[in-house]
Amino acid sequence: SDNGKEIELRYYKNSSKLDISYSVIQGGLSSIQKTGGVSYIIPGQGLLTVDPQFVELGSRDLHLTHKSPCVDAGTTSLPNLSMITSDYEGDGRVVGS
Repeated sequence: SDNGKEIELRYYKNSSKLDISYSVIQGGLSSIQKTGGVSYIIPGQGLLTVDPQFVELGSRDLHLTHKSPCVDAGTTSLPNLSMITSDYEGDGRVVGS
């Protein structure tokens, strides 16, 4: 977003709320720009508001460091997610809950 916010959330169709789960929003919920009728954001399970500790953000290496609080912090309990066992590089997926 060009307004200094990490995320810009715009109102589309009939939805005026957003439930965010198992995500990282480094600046917290206040870093989300709400426009056009979005009334509120529901912080769900697994929402982290910390530095994800990417290997090298400046060079766009968005791998997580081994100390990242995001490592194994996800879930496999979402529909159809349990059948995905590896990421695009072949590394194992979530080991958390």
